[in-house]
Amino acid sequence: MSLSLPPSAGAAPDRGRLPSIATLAVLAALSWAAVILWARSPMMMDAMPGRATFAGAAAFAGMWLLMMAAMMVPALTPVVLLFRTMQRGRAAHGSPAVPTAAFVGGYLVVWALAGIGADLAYYLARAAGDQLRAGSSAVPYLGGGIIVLAGLYQ
Repeated sequence: MSLSLPPSAGAAPDRGRLPSIATLAVLAALSWAAVILWARSPMMMDAMPGRATFAGAAAFAGMWLLMMAAMMVPALTPVVLLFRTMQRGRAAHGSPAVPTAAFVGGYLVVWALAGIGADLAYYLARAAGDQLRAGSSAVPYLGGGIIVLAGLYQ
């Protein structure tokens, strides 16, 4: 399986392909190592979703971002290489090119924002659930609504 488009006839060789792959592999490996270390620490409980403090939300966002980098960067590698090839082509034609690091960084920022949004939604749903009596008929609808929203997000 090829990880990028084949070079065009007469195109300059892509000397940055292997360093790009190596950089992404190191990023994923460091993220996995950080997730494993964090999971073994007592601070892990501070990273649970739905905390009402800024520190709790920041801990969750940090853990979410690490997990996303660990899991998604390896799967993103072919797309990164395709993006890099396209940007090299743009630069060769004199058009402005976006750095590959900006693409990867933007991808991770979007995942971080999705995690922060999910954390906020969890906190709000839990707060709404606390306001309802446990025997209230609205509780199943609240849970069902959350599942529907999660499905729509997917």
